[in-house]
Amino acid sequence: MIVSVFGDDSADETRQRVFAVAGVIAEEKEWERLEGVWVERTGGIPFHATDCDSDQGNYKDRPHKDNKELYKDLVQILVNSKAYGFGACLDLAGFREFYPDLSQDMCYYKAFWETVRTLAHFAKDRFHAGVKFIFDSRTESNYNAGMIYNTITNDSANNAGPEMFDEITFASHVKQTRIQAGDLYAREVMKHLDNMIGPVQRTRK
Repeated sequence: MIVSVFGDDSADETRQRVFAVAGVIAEEKEWERLEGVWVERTGGIPFHATDCDSDQGNYKDRPHKDNKELYKDLVQILVNSKAYGFGACLDLAGFREFYPDLSQDMCYYKAFWETVRTLAHFAKDRFHAGVKFIFDSRTESNYNAGMIYNTITNDSANNAGPEMFDEITFASHVKQTRIQAGDLYAREVMKHLDNMIGPVQRTRK
């Protein structure tokens, strides 16, 4: 049996405080059900969590209350599904303090590594299945992310670990509804840390 992970990344509005990568994992039957409910609630409009949460993009001409209701409803769809999620989030200010000579892109690769490894092992332990990864396309990092993924799959210490597809797939969240679920989860992971270390502490209902 094969299960699939759909993932994305998220950062605060300044891209200076926190950065997260996250994925949502489920069996194909559950993905099909989840996708149908998701498309019905969004009306087929490609969902982007940051835009919806801040009244931008496709949501800039909609009432703020409607955007918040949509966001909440999609969170509830995930909560009440049989899908699972994991995300890794980094404190960017802390990273710059301790690693001033490294590119901030390393935060993406670190969070990506942790998310892929964790969900691969989760697929084996929870579903006793192989796992396929599909992430939102990020032109500036697709190649390096693919190399990191290749390193994980070819790790000699991983031979007794989870079965993973030989290659990772990158797709657009505009065309791939399931990545939109990963995008929403990534934003909530990001906001959780941002609410702990950022300038404003909010309660995420």
